[in-house]
Amino acid sequence: MHALTEEALKARLSTRQVRVPEHAVIGATDDVEALAGRLPGPTMVKALVPLTDRARRGLVVRAADPGEAATAARAMLGSTVAGHRVDRVLVEELAPDGTEYYLAAGFDYAHGVPVLLFGPGGSGVEGRAAPRRIPFAMADPGGLTALPEPLRPVARALVEEFLDLRAKLVELNPVRVGPAGAIVLDAKAALDPDVPAPAGAVEVGVPDEADRRLRELARSLPGGTEVRFGRLDGTVGLISAGGGVLAIVHDALRRHGLRPANFSDVSGGSATTELLGAVAGEVLALRPEGILIVTGITSSISVTGFAEAMVAALAPLRDRPDDERPVIVARMAGPDEADAARIMSALPHCVAVGRDTAVDSAVALLADRIVARRGDGNPA
Repeated sequence: MHALTEEALKARLSTRQVRVPEHAVIGATDDVEALAGRLPGPTMVKALVPLTDRARRGLVVRAADPGEAATAARAMLGSTVAGHRVDRVLVEELAPDGTEYYLAAGFDYAHGVPVLLFGPGGSGVEGRAAPRRIPFAMADPGGLTALPEPLRPVARALVEEFLDLRAKLVELNPVRVGPAGAIVLDAKAALDPDVPAPAGAVEVGVPDEADRRLRELARSLPGGTEVRFGRLDGTVGLISAGGGVLAIVHDALRRHGLRPANFSDVSGGSATTELLGAVAGEVLALRPEGILIVTGITSSISVTGFAEAMVAALAPLRDRPDDERPVIVARMAGPDEADAARIMSALPHCVAVGRDTAVDSAVALLADRIVARRGDGNPA
């Protein structure tokens, strides 16, 4: 899975007459002081890595002058955070104060329509009320008149980028509106893995041994089943089977303020159930705080066989202290789903539901259980 990081997406937006701050991109071999000195006033220094919550990770720093900017840049360059090496940083001018908004374009897989998302912006947006959803048509994006006037040109460019990139999600957060109009302060795009990545795209999943192990296992099994796996920076482990369900799951997680700890794709062949069990073992090793297990009604695998594979793969949970066990929600949709739910009940902290529970409702249940476990009222 690939993404466009901030500077790459801002460069594309600027060609559409969208304002972005003056900036300099600094690499490990560049003259840090000289490049930082191009922006004399207060600046923001940001590590260019495809991670959420960079500020919380110490990867976004405010600098009062070029000297402080250079010091911050040198501290970030060469460091590794959540498996991503910081090879470049962005130093950009501090934008004037104003009102901050969240704008995004994505696809609502549950309803089969592209949507424009709009709401209050800034840090911590995942933990707030869900943004307003404005459906639009691919051929004629509408709904822009529902936005404040200064945001409409930005939203139009956002939708154009979403369509041109054939992206899964393009986010602008925040877009700050002041006396001089709107300016985009941060931007990112999650790209469809089935679409060729554009120039400037970076790998989002963290390359690790798990993907290698799973691919080797797939090659050793008959049936031609393919598998992909990668770590992300969230806290919810995902195990899914069934055509189209993975996209729906990712969309639902975002709506409920949750972030995936991994992506995985197991497709085709007769070894699907065995490989999903191996995926479950890799998810368990990530020590997520929650696990979502989903089968789609279009899945060709036996739902009871899938449940048995999950119980076997996640059996080590029984040996963990109770406060180290993740909460689990399993949506077992298909024939014999009642038997599958009974099988899943052998796992600690597991609630199983059937096809009558929509994927979005299963994710909402998981979010509620994570909130209850944390006791802080915020799943993000």
